[in-house]
Amino acid sequence: FPSHDRRDVESIYKNRDLDMSIETVIELVSKIKNSNFEGDINICGFGEPFLHKNLLSVVKELKKLDNRVSITTNGDVLSTRNISALYSAGLDFMVISCYDGKEKIAKIAKLFDQAGIKEKYFIRDLYNNGNSELFALENNFNNRSGIIKHFNYLRKCEGVKLS
Repeated sequence: FPSHDRRDVESIYKNRDLDMSIETVIELVSKIKNSNFEGDINICGFGEPFLHKNLLSVVKELKKLDNRVSITTNGDVLSTRNISALYSAGLDFMVISCYDGKEKIAKIAKLFDQAGIKEKYFIRDLYNNGNSELFALENNFNNRSGIIKHFNYLRKCEGVKLS
């Protein structure tokens, strides 16, 4: 098996710094508006959203639509400041994929509490905080990239109260 040392990976897969430009986001917003798309918009996928240099601007642009905007993150760089800023910019919901133990989960929950954000986030962990009925839904999760097959799952999670 190859080593998982980051230096080994970077020697093979160079960071090409391919963040989506704000101009592209503006163009997408225009096309989404013209298409009458009524679904939710989730910033997630093949990379950590918080690594985007202009994430706050991306959220602000997306909120120009009437659609619900969410982010799926691994939570590694969350802070009270960036949580507050994103929700102030119009973010509706955040899913945090946290597989790093109960201490990390408690730390993330405390950040949201300090930011004054209640029930507009969901911390997804290996044990799902005892809310196993939520995982009865047919969803497709993966670790760290945050792909969610059925976004209706997030709508059902909004009422989940985390301890």
